[in-house]
Amino acid sequence: VLHYAKDRKQIDAKSPDSDYFMRDIQAVANKHYSRALSTKIIDAMVHKAHNGWFPCNKTPLGYKNQKLKDENGRELKRGTVIVPDPDPRKVRQVQREFELRGVYGLSFQNIRQKVIDEGFIPLGQQRKYAISVIEYRLKNKFYAGIFRFRGIEYPGKHELIIPDELFAAV
Repeated sequence: VLHYAKDRKQIDAKSPDSDYFMRDIQAVANKHYSRALSTKIIDAMVHKAHNGWFPCNKTPLGYKNQKLKDENGRELKRGTVIVPDPDPRKVRQVQREFELRGVYGLSFQNIRQKVIDEGFIPLGQQRKYAISVIEYRLKNKFYAGIFRFRGIEYPGKHELIIPDELFAAV
């Protein structure tokens, strides 16, 4: 027995074929709605990327999504921009990693140890702070003002926390 609570219906082996047919039609309509909604969302994200704003929710360390506000200072339901993280320690950690590589030429292992020694990484998170994470961050073009979305690179409008010369040196 299939129960459809929203429609207050139930279908079982003795139900007429027309009930099964209606369920099939509704399933196709729901599938179409889901596909159309997905297409609209992707189109909106591509449009946002073309305008220079990072369209994804997960930002690199040192940045945060900030909701847009109206003229009265209230947060809007839709729309975000990328801004430097309000936590200055996170921004400083990223800057320090870039400095240690670009200015002092340290290896990823030495950068890891130095950042831990300087107290940027809490004791409980030191195991997760891997060399591969540092390498990925130092090669991430987002810190140079460029982001990739759906295989295409876009120039970003976000404020840079790493100077161009330092990124180029790294």
